Amino acid sequence: MVKAIEPQKVIHVVPGREPFEVYMFLDLDTLQRFVGGYVESVTLDNDTVVLCNEDGKNRGLEPNFAIDYGQYGCDIIVGSAIICGYKADEFCSINEQKKDEILKSLTSMNKIEVKR
Repeated sequence: MVKAIEPQKVIHVVPGREPFEVYMFLDLDTLQRFVGGYVESVTLDNDTVVLCNEDGKNRGLEPNFAIDYGQYGCDIIVGSAIICGYKADEFCSINEQKKDEILKSLTSMNKIEVKR
């Protein structure tokens, strides 16, 4: 029997628009359509990642938001991005508390501050 894959709760962030919660399948084909190319995973913490276009900066995609790593520097995410959970080597729904924190951060400062 094949295990059914269910849509997962994620944050979709499009340059120039307010981030929003959406349910989507996290298979490779769907993710590549959302980010417009090869998918790169950027770790925010042990259980949260940003999925974005791996070649977005080289392709000149529009800046989206910043990730502030404090003393370790900053990175700019370009193009459409997905923020989701990460558990047992698989992408999954984002934790509800993290979702609320990230949405608040993105709408007020347009950046995510990563505490290490």
